[in-house]
Amino acid sequence: MKNEQIELLKSEAEANFNASRWEDSAKTYEHLVGLAQKNNDFEQAIDFALAAIHAWRRMPGKESRINKLYQAVGLIGLKKAAIGFEQVAEQAEKANDLNTAAVNFEEAANGYKLIQSFERAKAAYLKAIQLFDIRVKTALENKDFESAIHLLSRISSIYLNLKKLINYVLIERRSLLQKSEKEALFKEKEHYRSKYHKTVVKIAETHEKLSEEFCKQKTADYYLIAKKELQKAIEILESIDETQAAKKLKSKLNKIPKK
Repeated sequence: MKNEQIELLKSEAEANFNASRWEDSAKTYEHLVGLAQKNNDFEQAIDFALAAIHAWRRMPGKESRINKLYQAVGLIGLKKAAIGFEQVAEQAEKANDLNTAAVNFEEAANGYKLIQSFERAKAAYLKAIQLFDIRVKTALENKDFESAIHLLSRISSIYLNLKKLINYVLIERRSLLQKSEKEALFKEKEHYRSKYHKTVVKIAETHEKLSEEFCKQKTADYYLIAKKELQKAIEILESIDETQAAKKLKSKLNKIPKK
């Protein structure tokens, strides 16, 4: 029934356009944009939006209307992309391709955030963290510390995005939120802040482990690399005010031989 309605309205819009009834055509195409979105046919929605733009352009003084339609095209594109990334992620997860799955869940989350689909963004971010975390554990078990550092850095960035996401919700829905809902969101935000902090500490610890591995080579060049890794760990800890932990590593840094 929906498709029949869309086809009828599309024919009507085309007929109005061919008869130079630009406004009637444009308004019908605009209506079709909404119907196509409800039908989850985002490509068709974009086509209808562009057709509406084409009709409005035949009339003077319609720049604002045209600009809104271009904005709609962008948002529809973002939604389609987010859904597409999520579908790729789900397929990759089923195939046990955890890296592809995690990366695409993160991309999906970024898209959902931009179109203010906050719950879907949060779910996708958390899924990405879950999958990246599995890869971190594997990397650490294999003593692939460089890969672990890279993955942990991705996770820390996602926790920052989750914090920002909660801020967006608090701002965008501030007039709609009940006191208990606000309190829950602030608690959730603090949870992500804590997770971010712990992840950054883990990054520093992994740099320390990498330093220890380089020291085992017992050559001047490797000692130099080991010092650089330990220095990175110190800088990371200092950046999050873990001064005591950083102090311990400074003591350890001075004990690394020069040759």
